[in-house]
Amino acid sequence: MKQKTFCAVILSILLGIGATSCSKDNESADHARTIAGTYKGVLHIANMPDVENVTIEIIRDGVNQVTLKMNETVLTLPINISCESIVLYNDQDISGVTTYNMVTEAGTVPVPVTIKGTIKSGTASLTIQVAIPNLPVEVLFDGKKQ
Repeated sequence: MKQKTFCAVILSILLGIGATSCSKDNESADHARTIAGTYKGVLHIANMPDVENVTIEIIRDGVNQVTLKMNETVLTLPINISCESIVLYNDQDISGVTTYNMVTEAGTVPVPVTIKGTIKSGTASLTIQVAIPNLPVEVLFDGKKQ
C-alpha cells in the first residue's frame, strides 16, 4: 500500500511539473523593439576623411527581426543599402548579409555586403564590409539613436 501511495505522489508531482506554464521562461524578449529607430553618426572609411551626419534606419519587421537601411551619398557616391530580415539572437548583436547594386559605367554590378556589430543603450557600432572586386571596403559606423 505504501508503495502505491508513494508512486501516486511521485506521479502527481511529475504531472504537475509538466503542466505548469513556463511560457515566460521560454519567451525571448523582442529585441527588435529595443533597437528599432533612426541612428545618426559618423562613417569611418580607411584612408579617407570621416563622413559626418550619416543616418542609418533600423526598422522592426517582426519579433527579433529588423531591416537595416542606409541611403546616403558618401564622397559623391550614392550608397543605398537595405539589409532585410536580420535575425536578432540577443539584446545587442546584429549581423546580416545583403547585396549592394553598385552603379558603374558598364551598368549595375551586384556587390556582397556584410553588416555586423552591436547596438546597446542607444549606441550603434557597426562594421559594414562591401566586397567590391579588387577593392574591398570596410566602413565603421558609430552613431546614437535619435
